[in-house]
Amino acid sequence: MSNEKMARELGIEDLFSTLSQASLERVASQYGLCPLDGVFLPRPTQHMKDPPPDKVGIYVKTMEAGLRFPISKFLEDLFSHYFIHISQLKPNSMFKIVAFELMCKAKKVGPCVPLFRILYRLSSSED
Repeated sequence: MSNEKMARELGIEDLFSTLSQASLERVASQYGLCPLDGVFLPRPTQHMKDPPPDKVGIYVKTMEAGLRFPISKFLEDLFSHYFIHISQLKPNSMFKIVAFELMCKAKKVGPCVPLFRILYRLSSSED
């Protein structure tokens, strides 16, 4: 079954952002984002998978999981190695990446893609 068909059957296609302007401002303030960063409230019928041109959708939960801007060199390297985009990460994946980075720093080891690959494997949300 295709992802789009599954999304329709589960009713996910009918889910839209419920974030209010006040909530967006609170989240932006909490995580050090400002209007100059391009933070904006999605339209009421806008899906995460369809952001405006030159924009990217980021889940609030991903920020809660530890994503910060500017992103680390390790995160840039990881995205480049796996040919993925930040918008493709689920919050739980970001949490694992941040935990890996923190553990490396605690052990005074630089986080790097080869070490990450020993401990984790890339999988799609279908796995």
